[in-house]
Amino acid sequence: MAFYSVKECTSETTFIVSGESQTIGNVISFTYDEQSYCGTLTGIVESASTETILAKYESCCDCLINNSEAFPSFEFNVCNSTENIYMDIQTFCNTYGDVPSSNSVWRLYNLTSGVTVCATFISPAATLGVTEWIPDNPGPFTTCEECLVGLITYSAGTEYTVCVICDDCCGSGATATSVSVPHPTWTRPDGSAVMLLDAVQLGGMFGLNS
Repeated sequence: MAFYSVKECTSETTFIVSGESQTIGNVISFTYDEQSYCGTLTGIVESASTETILAKYESCCDCLINNSEAFPSFEFNVCNSTENIYMDIQTFCNTYGDVPSSNSVWRLYNLTSGVTVCATFISPAATLGVTEWIPDNPGPFTTCEECLVGLITYSAGTEYTVCVICDDCCGSGATATSVSVPHPTWTRPDGSAVMLLDAVQLGGMFGLNS
């Protein structure tokens, strides 16, 4: 029986576990306070431990997927928000082939709404993952600010009604219809779009050939 230090797969937390002869670098599942975890063996230690190695796996993804009864999802916190997203572990692993590191930032896409958000990885979670959220390349990012570049459209000026269509200008009761027109947009040096709300894009609704 030997004692090993093991780094938990998705954090910097180190545990001491016991087991039969293992190779340093192996990914294993183990118990701690009656809870299952996955981690990578980092060394042999002299400290005794009652926490035992359960099984060996090819990767952290493989280990977490096969022990998903305890932690079936990855929890992410949406940048600049209190909203948390729970993504199915297998969905994430199928895209990236590895687990997210602590505090890494990722782009996540919602299949239902078509919205892409940036979110910080927190930890594996006991909450079931929501299948409508999938990873959206690229990633990971170091900060929310880095992730949000290119996702946010900034605006300048004040939006107003540019065009009103009315079939009868003599008071017949026809309802006037406001028309939304395209606004010129340019790209900032950081890659974010800026839309000028109080101007009309050259060519109007139908381009230069209108």
